[in-house]
Amino acid sequence: MLIEEVSVSIIIDEIKKYKTTSYYFLDKLFVEYLLKYNSTSIFEDKSFIIRNNENVLYCPVTIEKKNGSKYLNFFGNPFFCIYLKNDINFFISFKEKIKEIFKKENIVDINFVIEKNFPNDLNQNNLILNKNPFNKILNVKYIDLSLTDENIKKGFKKGLKYLLNKDYSKLSYLIIDNTNYNKEVLEMRNMHQEISKKITRTKDTWLINEKMILANKGFLVQVSDENHVISYSLFFNNGQESCYFSSCTYRELYRVYENITHKSIFEAIKYLKSKKCKKLTLGETKIIYSDKIVSDKEKNICMFKSSFGGELVNHYHVNINNFDSIDLYL
Repeated sequence: MLIEEVSVSIIIDEIKKYKTTSYYFLDKLFVEYLLKYNSTSIFEDKSFIIRNNENVLYCPVTIEKKNGSKYLNFFGNPFFCIYLKNDINFFISFKEKIKEIFKKENIVDINFVIEKNFPNDLNQNNLILNKNPFNKILNVKYIDLSLTDENIKKGFKKGLKYLLNKDYSKLSYLIIDNTNYNKEVLEMRNMHQEISKKITRTKDTWLINEKMILANKGFLVQVSDENHVISYSLFFNNGQESCYFSSCTYRELYRVYENITHKSIFEAIKYLKSKKCKKLTLGETKIIYSDKIVSDKEKNICMFKSSFGGELVNHYHVNINNFDSIDLYL
C-alpha cells in the first residue's frame, strides 16, 4: 500500500470524482467557514491518502493548536477515514499513520469518528455494552431525496405529520438562493443577535455563509408573517449532500404558530429535490451514550430532528486511550 501525504484541497478535488461519496464538509467553502469559526486556533494540514491498485482510503485531518496544546481533528470538527471499499487492512494502515502523527506531534486529544450502519439493534446494543473505546455514541439520519414527497413523509413521526398539515394563512415561505439573494444572511445575523441577546459567532462566519449562497452552495428559507420576516433557516448544499446549518425565529411566535421550523425544513426538502440533491442531514438525532452530561436542550433538539426520519447511521466518537483497539469494533 502507498501512503501519500496531501492537502485537504487535493482530497476535496479528488473525491468529487466519486458519485457515491458526498460528505458535505469536504468542500473548500465549508473549510473556509470552519477556519473563520475557529479563528483563535492554528491548524496544520496532516491529510493523507492510502492506495493500492483496487482501493483508496482518504483521511482529511488537521492538527489544531489551541491554548498551548495540540488536538487531532478536522478544522475543529471530528475527522473520518473515508473508504471507496471497506477493507480492514486499509484501516490498520490508517491507524498506524494516525498513531505516528499522534506520537511525533505530542497530541493530547483526538476527535475521530467511526461512521457505521448496523443491520439490527442487537449489534448496536452490543457496542453500547462495550462502550469503553468511545466518548460518545450517537445517531445521525440522512433523508433520501430521491424518494417522492409522500414516501419521505412516510418516515416522519405522527406528531410531525400533524404539524405539517396545519396551515396559517398569514405565513408565507420563500426560498432565497443565488438567484434572489439580497443580504438576507446579514438580516438573519441581526435577528439571531436580537433574539439571543449576544454574539455567538463572528461576522466573518456569516459572510462565509453569504459566499455559500452566492456560490450556489447554500440557501435560506425565509418565513414572513404577512410583511414581517419572523424566521430564517440556513442550509449548506454541495450539490450531492445538504446539511441543516441553523435557524432563528422570534420565540414568542412559537406559541402562535406551532410549525414554523418544521415547515421550513420541509420547504428545504422540496427545494433540494428540485435541485437533484441526493440527501439531507439534520445532524444528531439521538445521543445513545456520552461520557459528559447531556442537557435537556440537547435532548430536545435531537428529538425534533429525529421526527423527520431518514436512514440511520451511527457515529462512534473514539476515546483517545483506546484508539489502538478500535479495529475490533469494525
